This record gives sequence, C-alpha cells and structure tokens, in this order.
Amino acid sequence: MRSGLTTHGFKVLRFWNHDVFQQTSSALEVIMSALLLC
Repeated sequence: MRSGLTTHGFKVLRFWNHDVFQQTSSALEVIMSALLLC
C-alpha cells in the first residue's frame, strides 16, 4: 500500500502508537518538517 501511495506523490510517515502518545511534540515536529518540505 505504501508504494502505491508514493507512486501517486504521497509521502508516508509512520509512527509507533507509543511515540505519538508519549512523545507527541516530537511526532508533530516530524509532521511539520515534512509539510514544510512540500
């Protein structure tokens, strides 16, 4: 599925649940950085 999305120009970001819930600000920084590169 990931390769299908990237073929259409999407970038896939993957996170572990515990990273999102315990290190939310770090996960958000990764997301914001990816958005700024678009």
